[in-house]
Amino acid sequence: MDILGIKFENKKVVYDSNVHTLLIDGVLPEGVAVKYTNNSASEIGKYNATATLSGQNYNTLVLTATLNITPNLSQLAII
Repeated sequence: MDILGIKFENKKVVYDSNVHTLLIDGVLPEGVAVKYTNNSASEIGKYNATATLSGQNYNTLVLTATLNITPNLSQLAII
C-alpha cells in the first residue's frame, strides 16, 4: 500500500545561529515511522535532507527537500 498525503518541502531561512529543521507535513498512517537524514543545520549553506517513511504493509516512501540557510546581509560589516 502506498503512503499518501505527506509533504516534505524546501525551506529557505536567513542565518541567525539557531538550528533549523525540515519536518514532514501530514498525518502518518498508523504503523508508519519516519527516519530523517541531514534535516537540521545552523550554518550558512544548502543541505539536502531525506525523510524515509516505512511501515509494515506499506511501500517505503523516500522524500527529499533542501534546507537553504542564507547569509544575514544586514549583519555584514561594510568596509
